Amino acid sequence: MTVVWSIQVNARFEFPEAFDMLPYCTKLGETACTKYILFSVVVHRGSIYNGHYFSYIRRQTNDNNGHQWLCCDDEVVSPTTAQDARFKNFGAADKPNPATAYLLFYIRADKVSTLLRTLTSRDVPKQLIDRFASETAADQAVERERRNRHLAFSIRYFSM
Repeated sequence: MTVVWSIQVNARFEFPEAFDMLPYCTKLGETACTKYILFSVVVHRGSIYNGHYFSYIRRQTNDNNGHQWLCCDDEVVSPTTAQDARFKNFGAADKPNPATAYLLFYIRADKVSTLLRTLTSRDVPKQLIDRFASETAADQAVERERRNRHLAFSIRYFSM
């Protein structure tokens, strides 16, 4: 009989906001970019048997900082900081149910302005726009039904 054990590692693991891959690369062209920046952190909070996933995403902005971090937790998206995205998610074996970075996404530094640019309606495929419109219409119909439920009633009568 084979026994499979599952364990969750909550040991502290730190990860950088940026790093350079040059020391690990061979045979690079002169124009190759080896610098990467942290773009997103997918986090798990809980035990191996249950828990919750959420993510932090870096968004480009036109202000002096050049970017903003967002925390995406189910349908709630809220502004946060790079420190929250990184330092709150290093894990810690001595804490019950710590938040632990599960996946890290880095992008090449020379592609940031291309990959993280502001999208326009031309960038979104028509089938997605149609799907979003359909889902929005369905959500609005459900909300109308909920709001107007008190206006309808059923009458039952019995006669002998």
